[in-house]
Amino acid sequence: MESILSQYLLKQTSLRDFLPFKKFCELVAPPGSHNASIIKTKQLRLIYHALLNQDYDRQSEIEENLEGFLQQLRETELEQKTSNEEITNSSYNEINGYTKTTTIADPQLLKDLVEQLTDELQSRTSDLEGEIEQDREDIEQFVDSFNDLRYSSQTITDAVESATRELDDLHELINQQKT
Repeated sequence: MESILSQYLLKQTSLRDFLPFKKFCELVAPPGSHNASIIKTKQLRLIYHALLNQDYDRQSEIEENLEGFLQQLRETELEQKTSNEEITNSSYNEINGYTKTTTIADPQLLKDLVEQLTDELQSRTSDLEGEIEQDREDIEQFVDSFNDLRYSSQTITDAVESATRELDDLHELINQQKT
């Protein structure tokens, strides 16, 4: 039994694949043994399933640990790669003791990038100028509408006061005719 368990632990396989229930029963309670008469098949099945659950938890833990280890390995490789690139991109000048960084770039590529950035900057500038002009027009329309409303409100107020006076005059006239 111990040799089977040690093989199982060394192989890191699932218990269900490594040790089927029938073989488990034969190992724990071989037919005709003292254990076979004491332990019932139902109890063996419960023990076997408990072991399977423990095995599943162990497999999950191994997978999580492996995933964490691989993530750390990727991060370490990325840091080393970045560090190696920084070391490779700089050369030491032994004469004056300074570090000189050298960058080799394709002049045509740089020219294309400058043109692309210039075009994008001009496009954004013209877009912003258009938005500013639209905002100015909106503000002018708002000011005009506000002024119209302000001046027309005085006209409306005057018209309401005039109509109120005429209505009062009509009421007086009606009251005089009744008396």
